[in-house]
Amino acid sequence: MKLTILHAADQIYNQWSGGKTAQLEIFPTDAVYSEQNFIYRVSTATIDALESDFTKLPNYARKLMLLKGEVR
Repeated sequence: MKLTILHAADQIYNQWSGGKTAQLEIFPTDAVYSEQNFIYRVSTATIDALESDFTKLPNYARKLMLLKGEVR
């Protein structure tokens, strides 16, 4: 198995309606998130707004995990 070390400077960062997201992994590696042509994606996100809408991803099962703080 080939392993790749991804440094923070190599990550793709984007703004979303609630904060900022960092893409940690996408497969296949040439997939583009905005085109929704990926099989899976792993990312982290900050939530800075009191209210926001998640990006619609109708053909994907989204799994969320809280890493810090609380969501109300």
